Amino acid sequence: MQNSEEGVRAVSKRRMARPMSLTPEETDHYRRLIEELAEQAEQALNTQQAEERMYKRYHFLTLSDGLGRAVCLGYSDEELLEILRQTARKLGRAPTQNEVFFLYRIYLKSRFRTWPAALRKAGMRQMPAADLEMPDWASMEAEEPEICAALQKVSLLQKRVGYPPRKREVPQAKILCERFGSWENTIAASDGFQKWLSERRSGA
Repeated sequence: MQNSEEGVRAVSKRRMARPMSLTPEETDHYRRLIEELAEQAEQALNTQQAEERMYKRYHFLTLSDGLGRAVCLGYSDEELLEILRQTARKLGRAPTQNEVFFLYRIYLKSRFRTWPAALRKAGMRQMPAADLEMPDWASMEAEEPEICAALQKVSLLQKRVGYPPRKREVPQAKILCERFGSWENTIAASDGFQKWLSERRSGA
């Protein structure tokens, strides 16, 4: 990290003459620094405390500083969304705000206005309704086999891409939304059905 900090000081001196503009080399430097910080926070015993310390030390990379705004502009929309998708692939689901490194989270919310909007742009959705009740899967398998088959297709697609699929990627999305009330609920139902199948196979 010493080399990174030396680079920060060197670039900071150069940016004084043009606070809202960075060279490609400077942009790459800060992006590498943020990536290093994100990895350190993830590996820390207490991620929240680690991020709080980093926030105080690297506050100049937030949007309250001209440098931070310039670094944020150095990321394309797709690059920021891919960071979100990478986190989703690690978790196996759409991440909450607190599960994304704070600088990436700030940049994503600045670019896409809100967290739900960023999730939608990345092909993910919000959490299911809090009052969602899972059906009796054994009864549904017997009485609504087409729904169960569609849920399995959703699960297979999610496993392949690493995050919940978009509604438009699933041909049976309309009937699933009618059955479960929303696409968010459908994703949750798909997860619940797969869990039930796994428990049945294992004899649990």
